[in-house]
Amino acid sequence: MKSRFSKIFPAILLMGLLVSCAPPYHQKDERYIFVAFNTNLPYWQEAAAGLEDSAKQLGVKAELAGPANFSINDEVTAFQQAVGQKPAGILLSASNPEAFREGINSAIQQGIPVICVDADSPESKRITFIGTDNFRAGQESGKRMGELLKSKGSVVIITIPGQYNLGERVRGVEDALKKYPGVKITKTIDDKGDSRVAYDAISPLLQGKDKPDGIIGLEASGGEGAADALHRVDLDGKIPIVA
Repeated sequence: MKSRFSKIFPAILLMGLLVSCAPPYHQKDERYIFVAFNTNLPYWQEAAAGLEDSAKQLGVKAELAGPANFSINDEVTAFQQAVGQKPAGILLSASNPEAFREGINSAIQQGIPVICVDADSPESKRITFIGTDNFRAGQESGKRMGELLKSKGSVVIITIPGQYNLGERVRGVEDALKKYPGVKITKTIDDKGDSRVAYDAISPLLQGKDKPDGIIGLEASGGEGAADALHRVDLDGKIPIVA
């Protein structure tokens, strides 16, 4: 299901950009650029494959650009380079909403439509946002953890502070846990979008007196790093991970 969604999603996005362009038709030399971060993640690799397939179906050119790791500055540079190429449109997963606001507004002023994908910059003049209802996703994560812990225990959250979509997920978790007052968030970890950082942060917690009863991973790398840390100390299945 996830793989299929990753390949269908870019087609929807490209169609959205095509509709936002004027005149209401496209030509074979039109080019679209999808700027993201952590582009080596399987999620974005699937999206890139879907993007390429969709571009062929629509008779346009499209490509994925952006840093292989989580770097706001590098993604901003990739976005600026994309704008400089004057494409027919840009898809953007904004690693930080404020860092991209002026750049998005500038692109719009130049007549380049920008659609935010997955991670939004809501205060910008982007055409629209297409992605998950992240607040609700956070609520579902919090609810699931509350049920798994039977309404009592400590929870560690793995996220990336400053990223709008993840902030909404954190807010959703906090909202859901109000119904489970015995479940407390005791620590929030910034894994910088790197499973190794998540592993290094979770590992010492498992050895100390503050060992968490549950772990919630709100971005793509945290769950993997946490699972590896649990596996190393033979805690597989003993501490629930919702990711």
